[in-house]
Amino acid sequence: MNQNQHSSILILSLAVVFLIGGCGSSEESEETSDNSVTIEPTMQDNINDQNQLESEATSSLSNSTIEDNFEFSTQKTVMVDIQFTNTVYNERIAIYAEMDFNSNTPIYLLEQTTLKQSSSYQTIISVAATLSSLIIVKNDDLSDFTEVTINNYGQLTYTF
Repeated sequence: MNQNQHSSILILSLAVVFLIGGCGSSEESEETSDNSVTIEPTMQDNINDQNQLESEATSSLSNSTIEDNFEFSTQKTVMVDIQFTNTVYNERIAIYAEMDFNSNTPIYLLEQTTLKQSSSYQTIISVAATLSSLIIVKNDDLSDFTEVTINNYGQLTYTF
């Protein structure tokens, strides 16, 4: 063999090695491939879920009792706006209606949520018309609460 033939064979061999190495083996691709499949709910699944929720709500309302003195005029809507000076992460917020003066802890939980990453929380709550304030509790610490007055426009605003 002459020098040209050796060079050609060497170049051809290197090309084959690069092709095989670049493509990888089929075993490697199986290990790195993502075989998980996300199944999205179908429209029928959503309809079935909604029908179940409506059935439970109807059943719940059928079993509830309304006191004789209840009227919608005994209720009012409060727009709650809670702000934080900094973004909070996994902050639990609970809103209570009243204080139990014997134990000095909030009672009658109205709403509770966890803020994953936020600097504010807004909600609308229906409360007894006689309430002039609500109690805000952070991170389930009932001993550390904030009582906030509801203004004349049915708004409650507070900044932590």
